[in-house]
Amino acid sequence: MSDFDPSEIHVGGSLAGAILGVNRYRTPLDAYLLLRGIVQDPPASSEAAEWGTILESVLLQQYAIR
Repeated sequence: MSDFDPSEIHVGGSLAGAILGVNRYRTPLDAYLLLRGIVQDPPASSEAAEWGTILESVLLQQYAIR
């Protein structure tokens, strides 16, 4: 048996696109491997991506308020 727990799966927008085969940067296999924990997402490679990661939770909180 594996340690896979389906209740811990979170599919965001970019992974949904990969699963559907419309993301030009990720394949459905990439999404599967990420969701199963077989591979890890590489760290942010640009300053813009880094800031996006830092500010994501704050922006989501503000969006939920409005």
